[in-house]
Amino acid sequence: MNRREWDDVLSDYGVRFGYPRVVGAYLGVNAVPDLWMLVDSADCATLRAEMIQDNHDWNSTLISADGKHRIANTGLCPESVVLDRRELMAAQMAAIGRQEGAMLLAYPSAVASMVGVDYDSIYRTVKDRMRMPVVTIRPVEALGDWCSGYAQVLEAVAENVALPGAQLRPGTVAVIGYLWDRNEADHEANVAELKRMLAGAGLELVSTWFSGCPTRELARVAEASVLVSLPHGGRGAEILAGKTGARVVSTGLPIGLSASSEWLRTVSAASGDEYLARAESWLASELRSCYLKLRKAVSRWFVNREFLVCTESHLAAAVTRMLREMGGVVRLVALSGPSVEVDAGASGSVLHAPSLRELWLETKRVTEAAQRLPVLIANEQAVGSIATLAVGGVFLGFQSPGMHCLFDSPYLGLRGTLCLTDRIVNSVPLSMSLHR
Repeated sequence: MNRREWDDVLSDYGVRFGYPRVVGAYLGVNAVPDLWMLVDSADCATLRAEMIQDNHDWNSTLISADGKHRIANTGLCPESVVLDRRELMAAQMAAIGRQEGAMLLAYPSAVASMVGVDYDSIYRTVKDRMRMPVVTIRPVEALGDWCSGYAQVLEAVAENVALPGAQLRPGTVAVIGYLWDRNEADHEANVAELKRMLAGAGLELVSTWFSGCPTRELARVAEASVLVSLPHGGRGAEILAGKTGARVVSTGLPIGLSASSEWLRTVSAASGDEYLARAESWLASELRSCYLKLRKAVSRWFVNREFLVCTESHLAAAVTRMLREMGGVVRLVALSGPSVEVDAGASGSVLHAPSLRELWLETKRVTEAAQRLPVLIANEQAVGSIATLAVGGVFLGFQSPGMHCLFDSPYLGLRGTLCLTDRIVNSVPLSMSLHR
């Protein structure tokens, strides 16, 4: 087989840019500290938690030194899949269910989905011995990429969480579908920035799904008069609105000055004219300050600078928009997750879940055509594949074990735009960052 034939094989059948569905489900459990999960799968499913704990997330609690892990598996194998496993699974449910928690998610692998295990009937046999209910992720919903796995967990919590009989309060907002992929200061700062921006319009952020808080705090969503549905919420906002009667407004990710301003205006308008008027007044002052801080970075660094963006799909699309607004030229966008619309410009190439070999070949092609080596903004999977073809780089999105945040480092909202710009500018070696 010659090199070209080998490249074709790897492009068609090689490892894809993305992660399995169960990894996204683990991220959902990791984001809510009183969730537990029993995955009906082989032992190797538990090992995927190592991608999160002590790698991407230094504060993860999925795996415990005392052996009481918040995720477990059934040890499914070719022999057991055709046998009656009800007694074994009942014992596993009961053992996990003795812990303190809000709910235990029964999560089938693709193979278990085809077999069609009745997890609810197994739960009924041990219900009296458990301190938390079992919630089943239905087999028909058990397919998809890692982002869909996260959304499935969020939807399951939305359907089963106990909400207080609170009255909707005017001027209150809940954000549904925030991709909280680790318990570190970048995500803490993102949520704080959304809260700050909403406060500028006179609005109160009462709940963020998910944000590292337990279900009792998530239940404050019952107070929110407006639910902001972000891209990773699946049907979560609609499920919750059906329970509370709140209004749902769908938005993209507020990354960059334009997208952040649009986000606040959209949410404020859904809350009422008085909040929109306050948002406009607040934005006028905030944007003026941001423009003054960004003007040198844009004129001396971003204009005509070339970029490669390879990370989670919605994040990649939003960052691409921000870079182009600052005068950057995006040569390549690789999407890890769902297929989304990306405006990369006439010279930009967009790949959805390519094989890693295909990603390398396309990166090599665009960098050879570039005026100079592009700056890479990417997750670990892309960095490990194409970093030698770029100069400098910024870790962004899941999985990013090479970058951790011990202090506020947002990338959403107006302050997030400044912080992300700072990271990008300072990621490039001095010899490459001199003004042309």
